[in-house]
Formats: sequence, structure tokens, C-alpha cells
Amino acid sequence: MFSAVPSKIAGDVWTEAMYDTYVRDNLNAGVLRPIAGGVLSADAASFSFTGISATDFFALTAVVEARSTAATTSTNWLMRFNGDTGSNYHYTRVYGRNATVTAASTGAADTSIVGLNMPGASSPAGVFSTHVIQFPGARPGAERFATWFGVSKGVNASNGAFVGVNLGRWINTVDAVESITFTPLAGLFAAGSKFHLYGMGEAA
Repeated sequence: MFSAVPSKIAGDVWTEAMYDTYVRDNLNAGVLRPIAGGVLSADAASFSFTGISATDFFALTAVVEARSTAATTSTNWLMRFNGDTGSNYHYTRVYGRNATVTAASTGAADTSIVGLNMPGASSPAGVFSTHVIQFPGARPGAERFATWFGVSKGVNASNGAFVGVNLGRWINTVDAVESITFTPLAGLFAAGSKFHLYGMGEAA
């Protein structure tokens, strides 16, 4: 729970208890702060955030810049929680480029959440997609949802960029989110792809 910070009075001594109450605990309550992150120095088959503590974080936000090595202008990527490869996911995607808009959704449960597009090796060199993914609840008690906005910039010279939104669902009300794994649908994540995760505690 957030604690209102009192005004400083001349002569006040900054104590450990004051730090715990007004700095540490407030940073743990409702403030988005870094958990982990990295930039791939070499092509990789997947990227995982591990050791996520649902005790500390109520909501999570991931920021991803990605590119695939697949010999195509664009491809998708997949997301799973806690290494769960069972048919425990649903997703809905709406995306498009230029005047063409496409919607896709799972009927029966799928084995992963399909993300938005990212450039492949046939896209202009050095171009990466940008994704901001929000996980509103990471703790047990309700199915976990992920919502995100993504832009796959410069998919190719003539067709411009993909822009889309996505809703994913993990059908699990028992386990806390402890890890999140991203995997390209085709090829590898190209060197230079970036993955950063932030957490937010309870505000009240």
C-alpha cells in the first residue's frame, strides 16, 4: 500500500524506518521498476524471463524490439508462461498494413499465444519491430491476460509497416507467473533484439 510522504522538517533525521516506509515500500507499491533485460549478442532460438516473483509484482510490462533470421519479410513470434506447452492459451490479433486489416483468433485452445509480426531477413537491414506488452495480473486467482501493441517497422520497401494489437490468455488460475518465454515462429531471434521486463506492486 502506498504511504504518503510527509514534509521534511528542519533537523529531521533520516532513519532506516523512514527509508523502508517512504522509499522502499512505495517503490514496491504501484511504481513500475526494472526486473530484467538484455540485448542478444548472437542469434537465439528463444528468450526467457525467469525467476519472476508474483509476491513482489501484481502487474508486469515487457518492452521488446525483435527481428527474425528467417528468409522472409516478416514472421510472428510465440509466447508461453512457466514453460507450459499444453493447449492452455487463447489469442486474438488485429493487424494490418496500408489499407489491409486482418483479424485472427483461436477457436480451440492453442499451445501458445501468437504475437504480432516482426521483420525477417528479407526486410531492410537493421530494422526491428517494437512491442509493448502488459500483463495486468501475475498472481494466482484468475486467468492471466496479456495485451500488447506492436509495430513491425519497414517490413519491406513497398508495403510499409505492420501495426497491430493483440490479446492473449493463459488458462491457468493456480500458478503464479514465474517465467515468460518468447520464441520466433520461424528462424531465430536476430542478434541485437532487445527484451526488457518491468514490474509493478500493489498500489493499495
